[in-house]
Amino acid sequence: MLTSVEAFLLGSALGLAAPPLMIDPSAGGAAVPPPAAALDGAPRKAARAEEAFAAGLDALVRGLVAQLAEARS
Repeated sequence: MLTSVEAFLLGSALGLAAPPLMIDPSAGGAAVPPPAAALDGAPRKAARAEEAFAAGLDALVRGLVAQLAEARS
């Protein structure tokens, strides 16, 4: 479990140094409209990174809590 948390934190830290848009769906044009539409409405760099971190951390913690509850039962 600790390794999962460490990997998440390291990935989030590396994400701060990443380019603003790592995957550019505009190159695919009409072939990839759902990702392009999602990214068009997404916040930019800092806000996007903060939202992604919060959502990922929430999912990670909920998953770990569920695993702990399952192990205890």
